[in-house]
Amino acid sequence: MTGGLASDANLVFTTDYQSDALNLTVVDGTPAFDPGSISLANGTFGITILGADGQSYEIYATTDFVTWTKLSTDVTSAGQILFMDADAGNFPSRFYRAQLVFP
Repeated sequence: MTGGLASDANLVFTTDYQSDALNLTVVDGTPAFDPGSISLANGTFGITILGADGQSYEIYATTDFVTWTKLSTDVTSAGQILFMDADAGNFPSRFYRAQLVFP
């Protein structure tokens, strides 16, 4: 089984070669935040990021939408990443984005 990424559309694909067939599976790898999972306790912000199972995502933060700082690179497990930012309480406001990592 092999796989790959189509960067222009955030598509993740895997191929499974059989002796008499080729199976191609395509999944949308666009990350999404689960708004029901947001937490803020003791200055730590937490949220679940949803994405294609087994794929790497980079999580960034900003306070001004100009300068983005990469906070982590994580791999989804069961299509999810539980992201925690222990430094969130040090900022009056902070914004986040997640991005699928392309090899």
